[in-house]
Amino acid sequence: LDAAKEAFLGLGPNDFYAVMRKLFQKTCEPDFDLSLQESVWKLNSRLVITTNYDHALEWANSNATPLLNRQAHDLLGILNVHSQPNPRVWHLHGDIQDLESLILAPK
Repeated sequence: LDAAKEAFLGLGPNDFYAVMRKLFQKTCEPDFDLSLQESVWKLNSRLVITTNYDHALEWANSNATPLLNRQAHDLLGILNVHSQPNPRVWHLHGDIQDLESLILAPK
């Protein structure tokens, strides 16, 4: 976390987020090995919690929808996951598609 904070301060927000996008904002390619992510879904959980910024878990389960910390209305019902129509992926540290949601260092 200290390294991320130093990079953010050294590069500034625009360049830092550009680097993050380049590293983590990928599209699913046919040759990607998603066997690990598919194994997670074989556990039949309706909620998967990850610290990853990417969408590899969603690629492995096309029915899964992301959940972010700032989605308070969705977080309220998180313990009742069986009431959700689709499995959820809770991105604890944010989602690369929503750069302001990224948690990189303690505040």
